[in-house]
Amino acid sequence: TLLTLGPRTFYNTAIALHSYNGSVTGYIHIGLPSSSVSSKVYSMALKSGAVFVVFFLISFACVVIFVKRYISGPIGTLLAGVKTVAEGDFKLSLPEMTTREFKELAEKIETMAASLASRDAALHNNYEELATTHNQLRDSFQKLEQLSSQLEKSEELYKTLLEDAGDAIIVLDQNETVALANKKAEELLGYSANELIDKHISSLLLSLQVENIPHILQIINDAKTGTPIVEELTMHTKQQVKVIGQMLIG
Repeated sequence: TLLTLGPRTFYNTAIALHSYNGSVTGYIHIGLPSSSVSSKVYSMALKSGAVFVVFFLISFACVVIFVKRYISGPIGTLLAGVKTVAEGDFKLSLPEMTTREFKELAEKIETMAASLASRDAALHNNYEELATTHNQLRDSFQKLEQLSSQLEKSEELYKTLLEDAGDAIIVLDQNETVALANKKAEELLGYSANELIDKHISSLLLSLQVENIPHILQIINDAKTGTPIVEELTMHTKQQVKVIGQMLIG
C-alpha cells in the first residue's frame, strides 16, 4: 500500500506475525520511500534501454556486414564485370562468389564474355579478309582500267592503220557480220562504211554479185583455223562496175 506521512510518501508492506496456536499476534511493517523505489525503477529502465540499444546496434552492424559481404559486395563485383564487358574488354575473370546463386550468375557472365570475345575475334578476322579483298579488287580494277586504256589506244591505232592502209580491208566479227570497213573498201565497193557495217558476209557477197558464193563462204569458214587463204574473185560494185581482184582471208 502507498502511505503518505507528511511531505513524504512510502510504499508500506505488512507481514503478519503468528503465535504458536496460529493466531495473528501482530504485524511487521516495512516502508520504502517512493522516491527510492522510483529511482531504482528508473535506473533499471535506463540499464534495460542501454542493453536494448547496444543489442540493436550490434544486430544492425551484423546485418550491415552480412548484407555488404554476401549481397551488396557480390552484386557490386558482378556489376563491375558487366561494365567491363560493355566497354569492350572481354578478358573477364570474376572472383569466387560466396553464394550459389551469385556463383552461377558469375559463371554465366564469364561464359557470355568468352562468347563475345570469340565473336569479336571472328568479326576482326572477317574485317581483315574484307579489307584484303577490297584492296585486291581495287588493284584489279586499276589494272583493268590500265588494260582498258591500253586496249582503247590499241583499237584507235588499229583503226588508224586500217584507214591508212593502201588495200581494201573488211573485218568480220564472230557472227560473220561486217564490223569494220576502211576507206579503200568504200572506194573499191562503192558502198559507205555505214552501209557495210552490220551486214552479214553472205548478204554482202550477194550485193556484190560475187561468183561462186558457196565456195567463198567455205573459204571464209576454213580460214578460221588461222591459215591465211588467197582467192581470186569477180564482183560488181554498187555502180555495177565489174572488178576482178584477189581476196586475202585470214
